[in-house]
Amino acid sequence: ARLPEIIYGEEAAMSDVKKDIYETEAEMEAMGLNDEEKDLLRSHNRGEWQSVPMSDEELQQVKEAARNTLEILDQDHEITIRLSGRDLIGIRGKAFEHGIHYKALIAAVLHEYATGKLVDKE
Repeated sequence: ARLPEIIYGEEAAMSDVKKDIYETEAEMEAMGLNDEEKDLLRSHNRGEWQSVPMSDEELQQVKEAARNTLEILDQDHEITIRLSGRDLIGIRGKAFEHGIHYKALIAAVLHEYATGKLVDKE
């Protein structure tokens, strides 16, 4: 919730922003953070990072990038992919077994992969 406040001009103190950072191992696991991301977060939480002032121009660039990111996150996007006939038949069969449309199944599998919930068995 802090990012929109910062983007739209309600500057928050860094101490306030830090409260929104995931602090427990369970929270880090739930977010699907990898070991490097966890180490960075732990370092931040120990206060080992220092804020660097931005120029007005840099701040405007960051705000614009954040607005663009939020706009992308708020939208669904249509994509086109190529599948082999065999894969499509298999996907349609699995979707039928689950009682959902095959495109919904593809979207669900891609979402699980993108969020780190679907991983290789190895």
